[in-house]
Amino acid sequence: MLSPGAYSCLKVDLLFKREFSYYLLTIYIPCCMLVIVSWVSFWLDQNAVPARVSLGVTTLLTMATQTSGINQSLPPVSYTKAIDVWTGVCLTFVFGALLEFALVNYASRSDIHREKQKKQRRQWEFEHQAAIEGEGEGDGPATFAMKEETWQ
Repeated sequence: MLSPGAYSCLKVDLLFKREFSYYLLTIYIPCCMLVIVSWVSFWLDQNAVPARVSLGVTTLLTMATQTSGINQSLPPVSYTKAIDVWTGVCLTFVFGALLEFALVNYASRSDIHREKQKKQRRQWEFEHQAAIEGEGEGDGPATFAMKEETWQ
């Protein structure tokens, strides 16, 4: 047991402050810019397939590389960090833009194919109707003989 009295004491207050501008300039702004660049494909012509695919794949690979670089510069931990959520959401947006192009391209090709089939069907009906009307020309209204068949 200590006896009452005056004892010397050392008190330390530590204040840790993280410089946010470093993370803003090296992580957050580049990730936002990659997402915005991937959305540029929405304004490209629907028929500009090589441009849209290369833009989507390039931004997706760049975002994956950026995420990998971020994870290598941080210490490994067994839990999900906030920066993992941020890069995951950004990667999801970039992938979504590429997926949107694939779906729109598929739908437009399907529409074109359906329209082509309708056109061919109308052309066939027109030709078929013209052939039917052409058979009766010259000898008045077309008459068809009925043949009676018996079934045994």
